[in-house]
Amino acid sequence: LQEGEADAASSTQAETAQAEASNQLEASATASAGAEEQGISQVEEPSNPLDMLRALGFWPKDNSEWSQIQDQVWKGHRPLKAGWIRVWSRSKDCEYYVRVRDTRATFDLREA
Repeated sequence: LQEGEADAASSTQAETAQAEASNQLEASATASAGAEEQGISQVEEPSNPLDMLRALGFWPKDNSEWSQIQDQVWKGHRPLKAGWIRVWSRSKDCEYYVRVRDTRATFDLREA
């Protein structure tokens, strides 16, 4: 190929790649919109509770305050049984579970 032809070929390849990427984005957006119209929500990564707690700027001091921030701190995590909440243990650096009515606590998610 001569220099002008090589530039044209390179330009055509770049345009083709850009068009393919654009088509993939459009297809993805269309699929997302279709899923939302059908009431199917997109799968969301669960939040990082410790990062969310740090972002709050305060540490909850009792079960009442922990109850108020459940959806915010543990966004995208699977629901617990009715009457249970998640709490973060600073000493063990992990979550545990509290049954609010009698304050029974456990680190075993299967119980909650």
